[in-house]
Amino acid sequence: MRKKTTFYYRSDNQNWPLLLAEPQTEPQACLLLTTTTGNKTLHQWELLFLLKQPDYYQLPIYVYHDGKQYPIFGFRMVNQQAWLH
Repeated sequence: MRKKTTFYYRSDNQNWPLLLAEPQTEPQACLLLTTTTGNKTLHQWELLFLLKQPDYYQLPIYVYHDGKQYPIFGFRMVNQQAWLH
């Protein structure tokens, strides 16, 4: 994967660009990504920088979309984009 690979969340047959929200501590500690309608998208190097911090090694990752949190179990590469699922 390239360092500038962009991350998206696939929902309703649409790819939503992802942004990094601050790590959450309440009600449980997790890393929270959020969807956006803007042009800025999370890149692989940004996510790797965050995940290299020891405090975040064990945290689950969620996407906040349409007012709900969805757990992330993996991703697949499509046209040099990472689609989280």
